[in-house]
Amino acid sequence: SLVVCVYPGATPTGVEMVACHASGANNRGWLLDFGRNAGARRQCGLYFFGLNGGAGVQLTGSDFTVGAAYAIAICVKADKSVRYSVNSAAVQTIAALSGTYVPPTSGDTYDLGSTRAFVPLASYYPLTSALIGEVRTYSTEISDADLVARTQSGDPRAFDDLVRKYSPRLYGLV
Repeated sequence: SLVVCVYPGATPTGVEMVACHASGANNRGWLLDFGRNAGARRQCGLYFFGLNGGAGVQLTGSDFTVGAAYAIAICVKADKSVRYSVNSAAVQTIAALSGTYVPPTSGDTYDLGSTRAFVPLASYYPLTSALIGEVRTYSTEISDADLVARTQSGDPRAFDDLVRKYSPRLYGLV
């Protein structure tokens, strides 16, 4: 999961890197950008190495307004679907992406507003159209063992998560 808060001051004239944890030379990781869609330069885009046939994903409805604070929360689910919300608006979903994601390694570059991870790719530019307020990344996958332990300690939400996760299989057996 990723949460990004920026203050846009201009419309990008090209593809500007907002954040990434990747190695462009080794084709692994992810990146978040503005300006990928020439017809909607204020729209946010995502790229995951190994997914979606090498094409980026445009987040429809994620356009920013110049001069207004902008916050986007993005979650990539285990089934490879993407859920996102801009400025606390309704959550939108992109169907599961095809392919096998190639995650970054701990030695790969984690960057904000820079293209260091993509030196061989001349099509990316440093972020100049917005000031970054904050970027946070989260690993939100919780193991079954953790859910069981939380359920045993009385957390009803953990029990609900287990029921949601396994009820389709149980109903299939019945």
